[in-house]
Amino acid sequence: MAGKSLGTDLAKHRPTLPLIRCLELASEAERRELLALLDRPAAEGRAALAPWFERFGALGYARQLAQDYAHRAAERLQALPASPAREALHRVAVLLVDRAQ
Repeated sequence: MAGKSLGTDLAKHRPTLPLIRCLELASEAERRELLALLDRPAAEGRAALAPWFERFGALGYARQLAQDYAHRAAERLQALPASPAREALHRVAVLLVDRAQ
């Protein structure tokens, strides 16, 4: 989850990290129910998935993971010599995470 509108990937039948997280934590019966929601029209499916994302903390999980990756990327950039390119990469990492909030 990087600040995209909920459902863009779902409408194209692309699994998202929040959906994967829900499926990971759900029981077998819940997984079947979640997968059935994906067969609904996009707007209806998005609305039906939102409570599941909330229940399993899936959006917070995806946000935290994005922040962790951005933080690790910023740390690794410090190994490079100071330059406009390094600074630009650092700004990209920060902006991507800020966009998600």
